[in-house]
Amino acid sequence: MTNDDARQLYREAIEQYEAGEYAGALEVLDGILDAQPDFHDAAYYRALCLKALGRDAEARACCDALTEHMAPEALQAITDGLEPPEAPEAEEEGAIETEESEAVDKGDSVFVVQSVYPVSAGESSVVGRVTQGVFHVNTVAKVTGKSGKRVAAPIKRIGPADTPILLAREGQRTVLVLEIAPDELDAGVSIIGEGREAESDPETDTTPATEKTILLERPAELAPVERLIKQGGYSEAAKLLENYVDGHADSVVAKRMLAQVFLEAEPPLRDPQKALKLIREVYQASGVEDPLVTKVLAYAQAENGDPEMGLRFMERLYAATMEVEAKQAVAQRIYEFRHKYNLGDVWEFADEHGDVIFEASAPEEIIRALRNGAVPLNGECRRNHVGQFEPIETALAPVLPEVANLYGIQQSQWTPGFLVLVFFLLLGIIVAWYLPDILQMLQ
Repeated sequence: MTNDDARQLYREAIEQYEAGEYAGALEVLDGILDAQPDFHDAAYYRALCLKALGRDAEARACCDALTEHMAPEALQAITDGLEPPEAPEAEEEGAIETEESEAVDKGDSVFVVQSVYPVSAGESSVVGRVTQGVFHVNTVAKVTGKSGKRVAAPIKRIGPADTPILLAREGQRTVLVLEIAPDELDAGVSIIGEGREAESDPETDTTPATEKTILLERPAELAPVERLIKQGGYSEAAKLLENYVDGHADSVVAKRMLAQVFLEAEPPLRDPQKALKLIREVYQASGVEDPLVTKVLAYAQAENGDPEMGLRFMERLYAATMEVEAKQAVAQRIYEFRHKYNLGDVWEFADEHGDVIFEASAPEEIIRALRNGAVPLNGECRRNHVGQFEPIETALAPVLPEVANLYGIQQSQWTPGFLVLVFFLLLGIIVAWYLPDILQMLQ
């Protein structure tokens, strides 16, 4: 939703409110705030609608969320006539501590809900503030629902739909889209973060990164076959390798070489499906950290219609590689792979804590995230999940004029095309200046 769209809907909601159509106005305002949670004027009229509908507790919660953004006299129009907030029940002496307070005491992440908007029967959008810790997307939070039971609530999205972010920190006000029925939530409830889900290898769990990249040792008897492959003698190499595998069924190197043959040869020998089957066996057996195995596996995945999965294997190898030269080689291979399979570029953005909070490929998504504050201007970024993070101003301003404008950078107009034009213009002036003398000399 663009700012213009939001403003138009906001005007329609006010017209409905002034006509006494409070429920209709509330529905429109809910849609605006789901897309633009920091639209404080819309939140103000939402509180007025809730008050008019007799939903005093929600109106008060909405008003409380606006205390930092509006004058007290403006908020007085909401609170006048509202039922006073219920006082907390006195805790019985010796009462057992609740599961909710126990979770908070342990130092888990806490998000306090200020307002709830239904997305569907089983999905809710909540606006609130992180009061403790950090919340990550694609993790499972816990909510004490109206039934009093602790309910799992997977976090599907953080932030507005047009600029979703990967995490929200303590003190940040944002939107969470949760996989939980709206009637299980209410303003004032606390959502407890249970920590990040462990990220596993695309196909199997693997060992931690080592100090050196592991290479599978090639048996000496396979050296002539390796030379045949390099020379393009795939047919003869395939026969030799198949015979070798018959007698050495556990030879992962022979299977890796045979997979390479099936992947690189011309038809009818070429068979990407056979290549993928063989290289998966090698990868799972002992080739996790061998760059040659990962390369064949990545290209086999791509040739079988799943280049994104192949890219994940390469990125995992990059993260596990410690040696500088080897890491640079894998990074170059990732760039080549993306280019070959038209995967485009992706930019990661990290906050001042070094945590990646946003990813995007389209320039318009990046610019929007910077403009609306989803990504801080003092953050850092890197391209394609490789290399060091650099200041956004340094890395992106030279290639995106809109980003340069955000930092107040005046880009140079001396582009290569402009310089060529200037050169020919100067050349024409010189020729025109000296042409009469040259013609006179030739007569």
